[in-house]
Amino acid sequence: MTSTNEVNKWLEQVDTINYDVEVIFARNKLKKDVTMEAIKTVPQVQECLRACPNNIAFVSVPPPAQEIPGPCMSSQNRNLKEALQFIKDDPVGMIGIWGPGGVGKTYLLNSINNSIAVAGGISFDVIFVRASRGCSVEKIQGDFLMKLGMKAD
Repeated sequence: MTSTNEVNKWLEQVDTINYDVEVIFARNKLKKDVTMEAIKTVPQVQECLRACPNNIAFVSVPPPAQEIPGPCMSSQNRNLKEALQFIKDDPVGMIGIWGPGGVGKTYLLNSINNSIAVAGGISFDVIFVRASRGCSVEKIQGDFLMKLGMKAD
């Protein structure tokens, strides 16, 4: 199991507040104004407790991208460059590729995977989910969750 990014950020906030409280106590051993300084940190503590994430961990995702045998696009291909840029720049770090059969979706995805597996530099996992004709959003979401080792609520 791996902590979620949300939990890691929350833990950093808790550590910061803990440090601040320790400084207050170290600086003001047994002084009356300790109470006043401690009271100032109460809203931070309350906010931190309120913001405690519900999902604290998830099952580790599959290993990083591994090269997939087969032909790949040139690294100069516009679609490949654009997709890699979206993955790199987007704070979500996720893209979806869809379209009619035979236009090169799998070819593009394999090329994205292989570009990252060979070059590195981007922390990235490729998750293949087949969305055949007539499938539902719920089925696709369920397939993603299954591939990530998670359960649907």
